[in-house]
Amino acid sequence: MENYMENIILGLLYYKGRTIYELKLRFESSLSMMYSSSTGSIQSALKKLLSAEEVERSERYEGGRLKKLYTIPKDGNVLFHG
Repeated sequence: MENYMENIILGLLYYKGRTIYELKLRFESSLSMMYSSSTGSIQSALKKLLSAEEVERSERYEGGRLKKLYTIPKDGNVLFHG
């Protein structure tokens, strides 16, 4: 995969599922010095990862709001372990 954003997102999702908002916070808090991101670029990368079936999305209600959680499928860990 050539896109750095997609690789960074996969790395963040490897440890736990996250919403777009949580991904954005993670970029702002610890990755902003290395990589600049916008919500749109995160959404675009997730769309590509979803279509390539490298991530999955589930939905849940939390505090009355619908949250979309992005995770790596169980067989997707092969991306990291070869």
